[in-house]
Amino acid sequence: MTGTAQFFLGSLYGSMGNQDEALASLRKAAAAGNPTGKMALLIALLDRGLLDEARGLAREILADPDPRAFGAFEAVLSIGPAPSPATLAALRRARETLDVDALLDALS
Repeated sequence: MTGTAQFFLGSLYGSMGNQDEALASLRKAAAAGNPTGKMALLIALLDRGLLDEARGLAREILADPDPRAFGAFEAVLSIGPAPSPATLAALRRARETLDVDALLDALS
C-alpha cells in the first residue's frame, strides 16, 4: 500500500477512535516517505505522549530539504480546528531555526 493510502487509512482509523491502528498506519505512511503522514504521525505521537519517538521524527522532518516535508503541516492542521496565527508563526520559526523543541512546543 502506498504512503498516501496508509495516511488516509490512519486518518480513518483515528476518526473511528482506533488509535493503535491509526498509529500503525501513520508509521507506515511516514516510513514510505509521505510528508503528510509524517506530520500526522508527529501529532499523533505527541497526543499519545510518545515524546522520544516524536523528537526523532521532528528531527527528521526539520532536516528534510524537501519543502513538502514541512509544508504538509498546514494540510494536517487544517483537518481539525484552525491553528492560530501564533501557532503557524511558531511552526515557521521552528523550521527556520531547525529547533526540535520549538517545533514540539508549537504542536503541544
